[in-house]
Amino acid sequence: MEIIELNALRIGNYHKRIESKGYIDEKLTLETLYRIFSDDLNISFNDFLNIDLTENWILNFGFKRIISDKVSSKEEIRFGNGGVYHIVKLNCKNPLWSFQLDFRNIKTIKYVHDFQNLYFTLTNMELTLRESSS
Repeated sequence: MEIIELNALRIGNYHKRIESKGYIDEKLTLETLYRIFSDDLNISFNDFLNIDLTENWILNFGFKRIISDKVSSKEEIRFGNGGVYHIVKLNCKNPLWSFQLDFRNIKTIKYVHDFQNLYFTLTNMELTLRESSS
């Protein structure tokens, strides 16, 4: 796992944090930043790790699977949000995703926070996790 580059992190981004009992996925808040800078927490930015973007994360952000197609021995998985934005994984063994506007690649992304940041840049809206149906 890789440490997040701090210049890529925004308030509201999800990241993985190292804890004594393992890792937790959490959302960066102003309170967390304040506590880090005031030395109120026993953590540092070196404890913030990237979360690989997975199908589960994409679905939990409200995108829906719209196509799963085999093309030249690669599986293409396409997700849409009901608009012009799509995210496509061209090879299931490769952790990279292609974020597309009108089916043209805009950027290749690997991590959850990159997905959140790109979506916000294009739409001026935050990606939010769906409420769990438990």
